Amino acid sequence: MAGYTPLYDHMLDGTLFGKWPHTGIWACLLSRVSREGTIDEVPELLAAKIGVDVETLMRCINDFMQPDPHSRTPDHDGRRLALIDPSRPWGWVVLNHSKYKEFARKRNYDEKRTASGADAERKRIERASRRVPTCPDATRDVPLSSPSPSPSPTPYKSRSGFEKPPGQKSERKADIQARRDVDAGRAAKLGITLPIRQMPR
Repeated sequence: MAGYTPLYDHMLDGTLFGKWPHTGIWACLLSRVSREGTIDEVPELLAAKIGVDVETLMRCINDFMQPDPHSRTPDHDGRRLALIDPSRPWGWVVLNHSKYKEFARKRNYDEKRTASGADAERKRIERASRRVPTCPDATRDVPLSSPSPSPSPTPYKSRSGFEKPPGQKSERKADIQARRDVDAGRAAKLGITLPIRQMPR
């Protein structure tokens, strides 16, 4: 059973360049390749399907079975075809079929990953693993230099002269009494009598 065989644009850039009918017959033969890489059909049937006479078909097939020193694929001395069974004159195997089949599989796999976004996700994970900043947000948690220390707040002094940290809600009794003594002294100079207030417990 014949299967699907992809054709690459560089097929016409190699040793088949400008060789007709070899280019057309080679493309038609590839369309008859099975999954195992064989073309197991008699020449008369192949020639009728392609639309050429048997002599032209066999001449091209014979050329495909010869060594090609200028081939991109040095395997098998550049040969494209070989007989499946040397005891009969028809039925051929495409010698580089497995190579191009794997090439097509990888290309199809890459195209599917790109279309589905899986390849983009893989690259994102790789970039994250290397910790390479890709935008300003990514550099915020990795500052270029240590931040400058904040200046110390100016000490607060009460009217009694004692330092009082900012935000402190309660005062010591000694501090309260000292402040009252200062206030009483200032009031006496002005002739003012201050009310007597009890110290907090």
